[in-house]
Amino acid sequence: MAGGRQGRPPGAAPAPHRGAAVAVLAAAAVLAAALDGAGWAAGQAHAETVRYDVGDGMELEVSHPGTVAAGSEFAASFLVRNGGWEDKDAVTVLAAPGGSVAPAAAGGGSGGAIAVIDAGRIGAGGSHGQAAEFAASPAARPGTHYINLEYSHILLENNEVPREPSRTGLAIPIEVVTRPRVSVDVSAPESLFAGAEFPLGIKVGSGAADLSDVRVEIAAPPGVELRGQPLHSSSLVERGGAMEIEARVWVPPADVAGERRVPLQVSVSYEGEDGERREETRTVSPVLRPRTFMELTGDGGVWIGDFFIAPYVSLGTIVGIPAGALLSVVIRRRMSGSGRGGGGRGG
Repeated sequence: MAGGRQGRPPGAAPAPHRGAAVAVLAAAAVLAAALDGAGWAAGQAHAETVRYDVGDGMELEVSHPGTVAAGSEFAASFLVRNGGWEDKDAVTVLAAPGGSVAPAAAGGGSGGAIAVIDAGRIGAGGSHGQAAEFAASPAARPGTHYINLEYSHILLENNEVPREPSRTGLAIPIEVVTRPRVSVDVSAPESLFAGAEFPLGIKVGSGAADLSDVRVEIAAPPGVELRGQPLHSSSLVERGGAMEIEARVWVPPADVAGERRVPLQVSVSYEGEDGERREETRTVSPVLRPRTFMELTGDGGVWIGDFFIAPYVSLGTIVGIPAGALLSVVIRRRMSGSGRGGGGRGG
């Protein structure tokens, strides 16, 4: 971090009211960290879950990726619950082979339906879960396609006498894209100023397919330096996962007269499941401006003039604030308080 540690010399007397001043400044640092953390929070949700009432107290729950790439395989999970009063037998879920989205075991053939669940008998209050592999055809056009399912069960009256089979046809929507949908999110502070370090967060994710040989390169403009390596790599980013990078940029001390945009560029290259290499680029442009007397940095630090309080400093500890600076603040406060008190006695 910019700025140095300047502690109290051995044997020196502590500054008056030091604890109160420290508490105020430390609280400001904590507030800055909280505000910055709210901007950095980001979640991801690549899976979708749908539930169907299939009669006689039975419920079918299907979880699957929201988006898949053409030519890729993916997993879907099935959960059947018996919320009724009687047992159910021959509980089965069949998926049609062929088509744009079909069971991977079918291989695009024209054979019979594939059982993705064959639960047999499920007692009252019981459940059965199972997963199955599916594939999106390489020839599938971009858009919404469907997994065609047929659910069936036999209700056992009084848990003994079988009734006629109950069947329900279902169509599970799947969004198919022609290439992996890659998200590149870059988080940077809104403002930069000279003589300080700032965080830069990068998150690369894929909701449709696995990415291999992922490379992330960070480029800073003249006048801004990158702390650490400009190139980061990962052999694999799995579908639904993410590659996260925490970098830092440093603005050397300089005279900054006005405000100007500073472009920070992030280039991401990767190889999709089809073997083709692609590249995505994102640019953020924070404002480089003169520093005011008190600045809250993006990582929770505080600048007071030319002195810096680091975000990792615990309450009751001061970094870079000389005792004389605090003493002058205390003297001014006392003089102000004495003036108000004198006016009261004179009246």
